[in-house]
Amino acid sequence: MLKCSLRKTQTVILFQKRILNVENGLLLPVAVKGKTPEQFTLVDRMQKYHTPGISIAVINNGTIEWAKGYGYIDSTGGKLVNIRTLFQAGSISKAMSATAALNFVQNGILKLDEDINKNLLSWKIPENDFTIRKKVTLRQILCHSAGITVHGFPGYEYNDTIPTLLQILNGEKPCNTVPVIVDIIPGSKYRYSGGGYTVLQEVLIDAGKKSFPLLMNENLISKIRMKNTLFAAILPAKYQNNVAFGHELNGMKAKGNWNHYPELAAAGGWSTPFDLALLAVEIQKGYNGKSNKILSPKTIREMLSPQINQNQGLGWELAGSVNSFRFFHAGDTRGYKCKMIAYTSNGKGAVVMANSDDAVRLIDEILRSIAKEYNWPGFLPKEKEIISVDTSLISEYLGTYALEIAPGIQIVITLEDSTLYTEVIQPSGKQREALYPESKTKFFSLTSNFGIEFFHDKDKIRYLIIHQTQDEDYKANKIK
Repeated sequence: MLKCSLRKTQTVILFQKRILNVENGLLLPVAVKGKTPEQFTLVDRMQKYHTPGISIAVINNGTIEWAKGYGYIDSTGGKLVNIRTLFQAGSISKAMSATAALNFVQNGILKLDEDINKNLLSWKIPENDFTIRKKVTLRQILCHSAGITVHGFPGYEYNDTIPTLLQILNGEKPCNTVPVIVDIIPGSKYRYSGGGYTVLQEVLIDAGKKSFPLLMNENLISKIRMKNTLFAAILPAKYQNNVAFGHELNGMKAKGNWNHYPELAAAGGWSTPFDLALLAVEIQKGYNGKSNKILSPKTIREMLSPQINQNQGLGWELAGSVNSFRFFHAGDTRGYKCKMIAYTSNGKGAVVMANSDDAVRLIDEILRSIAKEYNWPGFLPKEKEIISVDTSLISEYLGTYALEIAPGIQIVITLEDSTLYTEVIQPSGKQREALYPESKTKFFSLTSNFGIEFFHDKDKIRYLIIHQTQDEDYKANKIK
């Protein structure tokens, strides 16, 4: 008994030490060659990034080693975040929905590679020249290669009329997005599509003959006892006594506390890091043939196999190889940011959820701290060298650029004290940071996972490309 008690005490002390190391070891994505990487505290970085609340769950050796909440549900203080506090899961909803959809495939209700319109009863993907050449399949929808429009959804404020699913698919009022259609040949290229997952929502409803929240509960949530996870366009009152309120880039609370997302499969999930870590652990176990509560090991391995490109599985994003192979997904709704990541070979991973639009870099800094403490492969800061570039050359890059995929979002490039700055101007606010040269045309940020490359055409700068780690590249054309 004494030995057992001593062992438990030692384990608790070890966990507490690890938690302290994580809380005090936040890291930037890039380490400058020849310099010791600077480390930050979680409390300080939450203030810097206007983030009232954070919730974290850490997976080690195939189990949830610890979970903890930090800060407050609201920027005005009051109730503290705990491990049962709900956050919007954003696009992590897509990964959960895809996992549930594969349960339908496994049970013979749906097929991955047949015309999805065969399974749609209440609505059909409109036929056009592209769908005549090639039909949309479930596999294409799950890996974002179906050629379906609508990248993402802005959500609806507290006093807005919420559209029906059919109104969203048809782009009819009071819907605030365009119709969901196919505008490129299905299967021809990767293109992220929230619209595709809204089609998936209708597919599962028609195939399962039940509401989407009930289907998700039966095919995913209840199977692994995710006690604080649900899908809902309007959050039921019984959950609202412990929910983190969303906050804008400037730290102000979102109107109505959060937006509503009737596009449930794409963005309508509510959850906690602890619950999402349960999902990650189940997938890890299934991948290694040690569990089949949701999906068989064979189905999980197909789910985590590269599809349209090396970084995209069925619903999940992929990175690394062999011992560093991992699956992950991020979430982004108004006032909330989150990310989950898990390795298939070593039982490691983590989930971080935050109630702030400004928390993207904070979440990554936390994950790098966890990666360092738990020795994650392939996840530590990358070392880069800052080179010297003539100021006269840099001056050619100055100006305003419009994002090709969303012209309303502009990128302003300025020069101050020989340092290049980028300011992203969007409806939710502005984000500004310094860029450092790694070549005459390529620049990188020390504080986030992106870089910018400038391109000439006939001796003039015509456009730039934003390079993001494990994400799409985006083109922005110079407009002035």
